[in-house]
Amino acid sequence: MVSVVIRYINSEENSEVETNKMLTLKELSEKIEMLEDEKTQLLEDAKALRKEAKGKAIMLECEVAVLREEAESLRKMLETF
Repeated sequence: MVSVVIRYINSEENSEVETNKMLTLKELSEKIEMLEDEKTQLLEDAKALRKEAKGKAIMLECEVAVLREEAESLRKMLETF
């Protein structure tokens, strides 16, 4: 009778361990899915930010070019006086 009780207890413990493993696998699966979604969103955000940064860099290059021309024109003007 004692061995039957011990087997029953062991059976319940194994069942509980299996349930915990399944919950853990489910939690891991959900975590992986959540992280993959976040990764996708971050990649999209990074792409948009890169595009915005490239546009700002081009705009600044144009502004710098105009300022260089203006500075050169002012130098030449001052040299003539």
